[in-house]
Amino acid sequence: SFKVFRPDRNDSNAIRGERINGIIENKDNFLWVGTNEALNRYNPITGSFTHFYIDTTPGNKLKTNYIF
Repeated sequence: SFKVFRPDRNDSNAIRGERINGIIENKDNFLWVGTNEALNRYNPITGSFTHFYIDTTPGNKLKTNYIF
């Protein structure tokens, strides 16, 4: 089955980014999704995303494509 995830600026648990560059599943069943805005880790137990960014300076996130 498929589940559709859409970015939502008002939901801190939603995926970040509109364009997916890559998806991979790790041994713990987390999905890692690289987008045009962030590296997103999806936890299937909580149903939420955690976002990872490259920080250029404290509090300043690098605007780049996250590709793997």
